[in-house]
Parts: sequence; structure tokens; C-alpha cells
Amino acid sequence: MGRWSDRLNVRGLGGRVGRGLSTLMSRGTGASRSARPSRTGASRVAESARFFESLEARLVFAGTALPSLSDLESPNNTVVRFETSLGDVDIELFDAAAPITVQNFLNYTRTGRFDETFFHRSAWREDPGTVVQPGNQRPSDPSIPRFVVQGGGFAFDERQSPGLRNVTTDAPIIREVTGRSNVERTIAMARTNELTSATSQFFFNMADNSSTLDIGTASGGFTVFGRVIQGWSVVQTISNLNRWNLTNNASFTSNPSAAGAMAEVPVNTGYAGGAVTNSTLVTVVNAEVIKPANFAGFFSQVVASPDGFRSSSATETLKIFNPNTGSAAYQVVARYENGLRDDVISSGTLNAGAHLTIPVSSAADTSLNLVRSRVPYSLYVYSAVGSGVTTPAPLGASFERQDFNAYTAEEGLEVVNLATAPSSDFQTWRFPSVEQANQSRTFIVWQNLSDDPASIVVNFHGSAGQVVGVTFTTDAYRRGGLEVHSLPLLGGGTYSAVVTSSRPILAMLADWDVTTTGAAGASPAWSSFGIAGAARPVGFLPEVQRIPGFNTSISLFNNTEVTSVVTLSFIRPGQPTVDRVQVVFPQSRAEVSLETPGLGVNVGEVYAVRYQTNQIDAPITAGVVSLQFSGRNQPGTPSADGLSTVFSSRVGSSTLLTGGGIADPARFGSTLSETVSVFNPFTTGANGGTFSFNLRYHFNDGTTIDSQTFNPSPLTSTVVRTQDIAAVLAKINSGTQFRNYSISVVGSATGVTGAIGGIAQLTLVDTAIGRAFTTLGTPLGTLRDVNDSIFQTGTGS
Repeated sequence: MGRWSDRLNVRGLGGRVGRGLSTLMSRGTGASRSARPSRTGASRVAESARFFESLEARLVFAGTALPSLSDLESPNNTVVRFETSLGDVDIELFDAAAPITVQNFLNYTRTGRFDETFFHRSAWREDPGTVVQPGNQRPSDPSIPRFVVQGGGFAFDERQSPGLRNVTTDAPIIREVTGRSNVERTIAMARTNELTSATSQFFFNMADNSSTLDIGTASGGFTVFGRVIQGWSVVQTISNLNRWNLTNNASFTSNPSAAGAMAEVPVNTGYAGGAVTNSTLVTVVNAEVIKPANFAGFFSQVVASPDGFRSSSATETLKIFNPNTGSAAYQVVARYENGLRDDVISSGTLNAGAHLTIPVSSAADTSLNLVRSRVPYSLYVYSAVGSGVTTPAPLGASFERQDFNAYTAEEGLEVVNLATAPSSDFQTWRFPSVEQANQSRTFIVWQNLSDDPASIVVNFHGSAGQVVGVTFTTDAYRRGGLEVHSLPLLGGGTYSAVVTSSRPILAMLADWDVTTTGAAGASPAWSSFGIAGAARPVGFLPEVQRIPGFNTSISLFNNTEVTSVVTLSFIRPGQPTVDRVQVVFPQSRAEVSLETPGLGVNVGEVYAVRYQTNQIDAPITAGVVSLQFSGRNQPGTPSADGLSTVFSSRVGSSTLLTGGGIADPARFGSTLSETVSVFNPFTTGANGGTFSFNLRYHFNDGTTIDSQTFNPSPLTSTVVRTQDIAAVLAKINSGTQFRNYSISVVGSATGVTGAIGGIAQLTLVDTAIGRAFTTLGTPLGTLRDVNDSIFQTGTGS
């Protein structure tokens, strides 16, 4: 996250030292404060997205292993990671020694102003009269030591005019006396001749510069506030690059505030003069806090959701839950589709088992401005646990949104452990059901999880095969999306879609209906993550039902070149299973309506559903959508939300549902029903394998309440109503702060080593006001495919 330009400008020190200092200061048109570039800058909201092309081949990719606490001078110190175009650099900040300077640096980091900036200066200790000329790439004397590498001042995008812009800065800070020296590997603040002038620019000391840059020297001193603990070779690589005097380069001269600042710019291999491009420069692709202050753990887990949009009609809420046995630090980062990319909107610590509700935006409260208005965004929930937690789990997260007189909610997905790369499964996402209609506002949205731009193709398929494909490019860590309702190439109706990306992404569908006049009325909404990775020959849905007055359909999508014969099994405990065979042709889709006469699925009954294909080489993806068609899109009629989710093929050691909550009149009405359906994935109870579970409710004061133990039969679901658990209901009614909570599924099976969470689904319905949503739980811990042999034999580990 971050931006802007400051350099040293001390004259008359003489010798090689003087030359080094003169380019360390806030480098504008001169040495004085009055000659510095304007700090006003462009509005954060008005800034447009920047695209960084393929840069120099990376020496170290994002996803470098996190440091350890033993690498730090103090386990209480904050650590920031710069993901640069040449590799990752981890910086320990001296919180106690330099509190003002550290806070200033973190303000730029947390508000995204260091993101997508470039290092504009690489200096050696040359003779004072030496001036770097265009093409003068290195000092002629190789024994001349390196001096500094400087950044934090400027961003460049060849697609914009002007391409060069200044980082928007805060008020200057004092030159803080920290007692730390400008020795090799340290980071310090740049400034002008005035001691109280540092803003956003910083520099890395490439050698021991203490004799010239410390407090008490003729320079007046520069505040050291941290040191590089990992990735020093990356900084050295930047220092060793060719450098060019780009002061008069046509790409930069349109920005007069950069005059004098671009005399020693490190450039990537291959640049030989002429126009500067994005790939010419060494970029800070992303700057992020990876360890908070006063917490002995790194942010190693991330859960995200890509469907945020603040408007005058939207109310958005984030719920998070700590499933770990110890406390967890968290930070919530909003990543935007355009403008400044990142912003930390909330941070803190959650006790073990605690639940937290964070209002993100409110249609009724315009002062709630955690996120920017009318700019699509994703939410990332980073978490860190202390060293005493042996098996850290990510925080649970649920993101809820009310808009267009309707309501949606979805559990966030674990996207990446920061010590590894995002899963390659996240490069393909399938959506079994995508509607295009005049009164639908249908969006497929995604979040680029990579520090490289992503090339994205969205292909749509109808009942007769592929219809059309569209392509996009989404910048590093940017949120992107597609308005399906605006695609002229589709002729209306229901489709399936495949989203394929060159980089890992998260992908989600949101569908918001509007009435024919725009007034309030029957305007259902629904949302669902796509299905990541490969299609599978078998999948389960814990709960589906024919709701009176609704049309409920199961969508089957065959993305292979082989015809798939699919058996849908509708399962009720103690009742005959209803089977329906459906043929799905290659690269096409099919709909099975539960309203089909003679199907045998009764109105009002709850079923678990399994799909199974006849061939291993013709797997499918499947999902369900339930909508009220009577009066749909008509103004003045009661609104009714839709229900939508996809089938699951994964089972975790436990399953987490963060979006629980009843008895909140601001959220739902008084007739709300909340159910948790848990599916037993075992095909037999023989040889052990008898599955049992209980539901554990987690409240914001850390209280946990367990339900009774349930024992669903093999391949069936048990449906549990929250209102039927007396102790839970009493806790909810004991205070308004307990109306929202998380639910974990704690399960086990005899004959099986380790915990089994089953497949869980949360459904909330208030028929009186038409509010509803359904979402699958987040599987945690060891993940198993439903075809795992332990579910067939009932034994194993």
C-alpha cells in the first residue's frame, strides 16, 4: 500500500559524502522547503487503476516464507512487507524507539499509498561533481561504495496522462531522535533541508552511513525507524541495477514537481533510453503489515470476499470469528477496483472463540465511511495467532449486504497462507447458473490474488453449448468484474459460465433484481461463490426444499467433451430416496426443476441432494437457485429474497458458519427461522465410521454453548433449528450484543482418526418479510474429497 517524494539536500559537506547527501533529501526544484513539490496531489477516489506489465523476472516471488520471531530485535515490533517487482523485502519497525516516524510510515502503508510506487533513486558515494548522464549506468570506479536506495515518492503508469504522479502526503513530521544509527540494512526518512519536513519518502542505507547521516552530524541527521530482516539481497539487486538520469525524459517532464528527483533512477535490464514504460521501473507492487505491534505472531492466514459496494442504498456488515485456542490478531483490508488500491479498515485482537460484528457501510448512516463510496471492492481478513497455537486456523468471515430491497450473505473463502502461493485451483471457477434478464443486475466479480496482472476469460454456455466468451485484464491485487446484464452478445435466459485466469483469483456471482419502475417490490437477490478447480463426479448439498410459491431448480453444467449421465438423488432420513437421471451434453447445461410433475419431491420437505456421474471423465458442477416468481419485478408487491448455493465435494476436520444471527430487527423480522443442515458423507456405518456431531455457538464475549449430539444416518442430513436449542435462545435474548454469532460443526466418526466436520449449510428465512439467504460452511483443517476412501470404508485417518 503507499506513495510520494522527499530527498536530502544538504550542500557543502564536501567530497563523496556531499554528493550522496545532496540526492538523499526531498528532491524537488531546490533545497528549500518552499521549492518542494506541492503536497496536494490527486484525490484518492479520483486516481485511476494502474496496470503493471510483465516486469523483470522475479528473483523472489510474493509468498516468500514469513520471517520468524527470532529474526526480530523485539517480538513486539511491527513488520511490513514490500512485495517489489524483484522480490519481497521484510522490514522490522522500531515501534518503541521511533513511535512518531513508525506511525507515519504505517499510515502510508495502511492507506495504500506505497502500493504501485517505484524506487526513484539509487545512489553511490561518488565525487561531488559527478552527474549521472543518460546512459551513464554505473560509476567507473567499482570500489565506490553504495549509498542509498530511495522510494515512497512517485508512481508511474504509461497508460495515464501524465504518467508520473506524486504520492498524496500527510502533514510533515518532526525529525525524531531515536538513538538508532544509519548503518547498512536500516531504513530512514528522507526530508528537505528543514528538520521537520519528512512526509512519505524513505531510503535504505546500503552501507554504514552513520558518520554523515546520524543525528549530530553536519547533515542534521535522518531518523532511522527500522531495518531489513529478510530480502536484503533484493534491495542490493535494486542498488546494482543500471541507473539513468531521467530528469528531462519526456515521460516525466509533464510533472514539474519531479524536477531534480529523477537523476539516478534504477532501471530494469533492457532499458536503453527513450520512453519510460511500466516495465522500466522497479515497483513496490504491494506494501502490507505482516506482523502487528505487541503481538507475537505473523499474519499468516487470509480469508476474502470480493462482492463489496458502498452506495446510498446499501448496508454492509462483516462478521469475523476466531476458531483458534488462543487469541488472534486481525486486520481487514479493502482492495478496490480503481483508485488507491488498498485500505486497512479495521484491526485488533480477538480472544479465542470470540465473535465480532463490524458495520462496514450503512444506507441510514452516511458517517460510516470505512470504505469508499461507489467503488467496487473486496475484503481481506488477515489473521495471526500466537506461538502457543500449534495448528493455526484462519478466522471465519461472513460478508452480508442489503441493497435493491433485498439481502445476500456469503461465507468468505480461505485464499492463501502468506508463506505459500495461492492454490492453482483458483485459476478456474465454474458457475452452474447465471441469469441474464431485463430486470436482473447480474455480476460475476473476482479478486486477483496475485502480484501479477491476471488475464481473465469468461465463457458462457447454454443448453446447446458454448455461446460467447469475453476477456479482461485485472491488475495485481485488484478487484474486477463483469456486468452480465449488460452483455449484448447474450440473448437473455439462464447460462453456465467458466472463468479462467492466468493467475489465482476468487470469483463470485451476485444477482440483484429490480422492479420494472425501480420502486420497492418483489426484488429477489442471491449470491454464491463459484466452484474452484476441477469439476468432480460426485457432490452433495445438505439442504434443499420446495418452498411454497417458489420455483426451485438444480443446474447441472458439463464442461467436458464427453456426454455426462447424471443421477440426482433426493434423500430424506427414513424415507425412500427419489432418483432422477439427467443427460447433460458436452459443453452444455441442463436444469432440473423441483416443480416437475411426478418428480416426487414434496412441497415443504427438506432433502439432502447428491449428484453422481456415470463416467469419471465426465464430471460436472451443480448448484441450486430458488426464486419466488409470483409478482417478480412488480412494484408494490412483497419482496422475497432468492436462495442460491453450489454443491460441495470437500469435507474438513471442522466446518465454520460465521453468519449466524436471529432476533435482530435491523437485520430480519421477528419470524426468522435459522437452520443448520449437516450432511454425513459416509456411505456406510459399518466397520466403524458412525458419524456424530454437535453445533457449537460462539458469542462476542467468548461464551460457547453446545447443542446436543446428533447422529445422521449415512448419506443423509440432520437439520437443526437454532430456536430449538433452549440455552442458545436464552443467551441470544439476554442482550442485543448476542444477536449475532458464529457456529462451528464439531464432528467425529468411530473408526476414523481425527475430527470430521461433515458438510454444513446455514439457511435463514423470514417468510413474513421475504428475507432469506443460504450458504455453505467453510471447511477447516484437513480437507478431504468426498471420494476419499475413509468415507467408503468408514475407517482410516
